[in-house]
Amino acid sequence: MTKKTLLVAIVALTAMATLPSTPATAKGSDEGAFWTELGVKRDINKQWKWNLEAEIRAEKEARFSLGGGLSYKPIKYFRMGLTYNFIYRKKPQRTKDHYEDALDGDGNPIQVYDGYNVHEKYWSPRHRLSLDAIGTVKVWGWLR
Repeated sequence: MTKKTLLVAIVALTAMATLPSTPATAKGSDEGAFWTELGVKRDINKQWKWNLEAEIRAEKEARFSLGGGLSYKPIKYFRMGLTYNFIYRKKPQRTKDHYEDALDGDGNPIQVYDGYNVHEKYWSPRHRLSLDAIGTVKVWGWLR
């Protein structure tokens, strides 16, 4: 890695970490949401390529992702790849009504409201492994 590439990566990571939250216009309801990705792709030789990527999402809850991949092109019009992503996300608090089974005065079964089941916020790791194959076909000479 050259000094210039390292400098660009450090500046990009610093910018990602210090970005202020801006309102999302596409969704409209997620105030203070932002989504930032940073990736590096590099050729090893004509057939092999590798990539690394980092992602930060902050919508209603936060999510961080780190990943990398390797791809191989055995022939001109076909490429295979393997990608791994580690995702660390914060799950929101959820509440759900809770009912208990009971009997009424006549002995008939009924359900009685008994408050809430509360699932607290917590951080959850996820692992994602992807295998892909991409084929290219020339249709007319200028269209693939």
